Amino acid sequence: MNQRITAGFLCLLLATAPMLGGCEKDRGTGAGYLFSYTLDANPQSLDPQLATDEASLTVIGNLFSGLFRMDDTGNVVPDVAESYEISPDGCTYTVHMRKDNYWYSLGDARQEATRTDSEDAAKHAAPVTAADFVYAFQRLFDPRTGSPYRERFAALKNGQRIMDGELDCTQIGVDASDTYTVVFTLDRPDANFLSLLATTAAMPCNPSFFYGCKGRYGLDEDSVISNGAFYLRMWFYDPYGKENQIYMRRNALNSRAKQVYPSNLTFYIQDAQKAEQNFRDSLTDCLITADSS
Repeated sequence: MNQRITAGFLCLLLATAPMLGGCEKDRGTGAGYLFSYTLDANPQSLDPQLATDEASLTVIGNLFSGLFRMDDTGNVVPDVAESYEISPDGCTYTVHMRKDNYWYSLGDARQEATRTDSEDAAKHAAPVTAADFVYAFQRLFDPRTGSPYRERFAALKNGQRIMDGELDCTQIGVDASDTYTVVFTLDRPDANFLSLLATTAAMPCNPSFFYGCKGRYGLDEDSVISNGAFYLRMWFYDPYGKENQIYMRRNALNSRAKQVYPSNLTFYIQDAQKAEQNFRDSLTDCLITADSS
């Protein structure tokens, strides 16, 4: 696959293309294929509300799904959102969510492997709800989180007052009107708000899983949960080693609604020079360059 694509398009390639039936490998379409790519650094954190480095954002883009996403033409389109309305004054965004988006982690995969019944895995999975998005924004504005993104969402009701220390982060203008409806209330209109909801900072956070990580959230394979097209199977990094990699598998629960091509992703963690050599040797399928030529 001799092509060079930009980092922004990489996530779209992996996470949004239609998946063909069965597990047969088709190198032409990518169905059932193991997609490989080289990261030139170890991700600093897979916490969407914190991550800023390119390696982390590339992995997060394939682990999580937000209410909206950018399509391959740069337009904002629904993702976990099913529909939405914007009030005439531009200060209220009501987002209705799909009900077929689920949380999945390595722990879930282990439990599934030991399960002897033939029940549908979705019956054991936790659905992503409006409360997960509310909690994500509360974390975003919590000073203990130290998120670098909260200023971008300052237009949210009480956003500035929370940042000034006048109010608690739980008073941010994001509420769940029911299980699958999120309401964003702004103090002032923001023409970029819908685009902001398509960024990694606006990805959901499962409170139960977060607290269960005991401060390790996003830092190792057992402390990462996914609601996207793939889940994290392995994250190995030794600064003195040569076999550093992140291995991800397709999330069968979410790929029903958000179909994907590859069945597996492998991210080799090596320096830029090695990344180019891997691509030349056809060990990886993609090489990120400064432009799309």
